[in-house]
Amino acid sequence: MDKIIKCTPVLPGRATGEVLATQMALSFWGGVDTATGKVIDPRHELFERCLTGKILVFPFAKGSAGAPAILLELIRCGTSPAAMVNIEAEPLLISGPILGQHLYDIELPLVTVSPERYRLLQTGQHARIDTAKGEIKLSSDG
Repeated sequence: MDKIIKCTPVLPGRATGEVLATQMALSFWGGVDTATGKVIDPRHELFERCLTGKILVFPFAKGSAGAPAILLELIRCGTSPAAMVNIEAEPLLISGPILGQHLYDIELPLVTVSPERYRLLQTGQHARIDTAKGEIKLSSDG
């Protein structure tokens, strides 16, 4: 049975993929390898996990103003997540995907959810994000 989670669109688009969730904030600058899409921060619980094509669920970004450049490079290299879900969307994080849309015509949807709804998103689930509808659809059949 499918479950619908209401969300607030931050960056538009649609995406489908497997959820990769963490309770830890994520630093893209120095924390993610743009060539492979893997988390390279050994202190992060997603260490060595690949973000490419995933619905990346993390509470918020942390770190420097380099995050948008790393996201833009992930988009350019084809190693970016399919979409991102946050509790709080950092303004700096948003500029990378905006530039990716303008430069490469590739959408990287970003939505926010309440902390209660955030806890419903678990690694391994299959999700479809539609920002026009303001929803995340979790599917049991993939």
